[in-house]
Amino acid sequence: HTTFEGLDIDPDIDAFDLPGITTLAELETAIGAEFDRVLASVDDITADETGSVAWGRLDADTGYLIMAFEGISGEEGDAVADRAALRAALDQAIADLGDVDRLVVDMRFNVGGYEDLAAVAAGYFVDEPTPAYRKWAHAQPDAFVQTIVIEPEAVFFDGRVAVVTSPITASAAEAFTLAMTEVADAAVIGNSSFGEFSDAIDWTLPNGTEFTLSMETYTDLAGTNHEATGIPVDVPEPLDQAIDAAIAHLATT
Repeated sequence: HTTFEGLDIDPDIDAFDLPGITTLAELETAIGAEFDRVLASVDDITADETGSVAWGRLDADTGYLIMAFEGISGEEGDAVADRAALRAALDQAIADLGDVDRLVVDMRFNVGGYEDLAAVAAGYFVDEPTPAYRKWAHAQPDAFVQTIVIEPEAVFFDGRVAVVTSPITASAAEAFTLAMTEVADAAVIGNSSFGEFSDAIDWTLPNGTEFTLSMETYTDLAGTNHEATGIPVDVPEPLDQAIDAAIAHLATT
């Protein structure tokens, strides 16, 4: 979360493990093709009004869920509206998928957003308040360590879960993934995430240059910090094979 003039994350092409991909343009094409391929393969696909949340079935026993963590309401910068819109979409999604006992949550294309929305999403996988991860501010002599507790939402999915990640899974998407490994014992499939957890402080230099500065440490409950390294995967697979690997993993565990 250290950026200048709003630079997007700069992905490591090699980390995607896609043979023949050597440029960012080729990588963007490959990511777009995988996004289109997977959505086309999902049966009974349904989406919310803004297309920020979508769900359906990969097979008779396995559901599929993909979501964003910002812009869900269509009202720019309206956090309250975004939370309400996400809850409305996930209430319907989890209810619709109530007859499956396995769920693949696709975070491969989610480059971040708002952490509170990630916590709301994780709340659909707990039936009681559950500690998920810890965070505290940098450079504080007596830093207050905050344990993030996931609160249950209106509907509860209690089946087996796999979260699929990629080297552009970042920020709030990583907070969600980290929470899911703790609260839902979710398997992480694909490539390690980007490694960009911390909230950021916005600054403007005297010459007008805008930048953000990372200002927090995040760890899992065991104390492991995944900043800059990303969340490791349980089953490593290239971007275009991760969904099939997640289906196979859930079917055999």
